[in-house]
Amino acid sequence: MVFSPTPVRNYREFLEVDDRFSHLHWLTQHNGGVFLPPWGKVEQWLISVQHEESDVDRLAANFAALVERVGGES
Repeated sequence: MVFSPTPVRNYREFLEVDDRFSHLHWLTQHNGGVFLPPWGKVEQWLISVQHEESDVDRLAANFAALVERVGGES
């Protein structure tokens, strides 16, 4: 997941991505009971086959709360 207003097409563009939203996402998930790898510009493997539907629901609800906080539409 990369928080960027435009598609990131190469590594140089990726380096320019503001990572404040990634940090906020990590904090929101952590405070909501979802423990992600240490925050960074990109998170991989947010959900795996070992997760249950309730885990997916929690991650999605936390993400919706984040979107609401930053003024987007959920």
